[in-house]
Amino acid sequence: MFDDRCSFAVNFEGNKKKYMTFQEFLTKAHDRSVSTEYLKRYFRETMHHNLAYDNLDEENKDFVLDIILKHRAKLLTNEHSSSTDIEREYYRIWERRESLHLLENDLKNIKDILHSFQSE
Repeated sequence: MFDDRCSFAVNFEGNKKKYMTFQEFLTKAHDRSVSTEYLKRYFRETMHHNLAYDNLDEENKDFVLDIILKHRAKLLTNEHSSSTDIEREYYRIWERRESLHLLENDLKNIKDILHSFQSE
């Protein structure tokens, strides 16, 4: 699944604050009570503090967020993505992998994200 190496920050009192893992973020993305604005903020925070995603530039982070928001919008309107839809979308991304400068690990994470929105 995801490479969820957690990051920690030490605040001024010396206490550690655990930042959200990507899996925790995806759980929030599936939560209908979380607003899109909060979701964007959670995404930025997760990307910033999770070392596994340091290789993504800002453009690719936006690309990944767009994928998540697109599928979340479908989820909120009770539409579901079939496994065929997911595979087609992944194939289109895979075809553009070089122009998007996506590494193998990035593609694996994107595939996992897509499959998290797949209807059962």
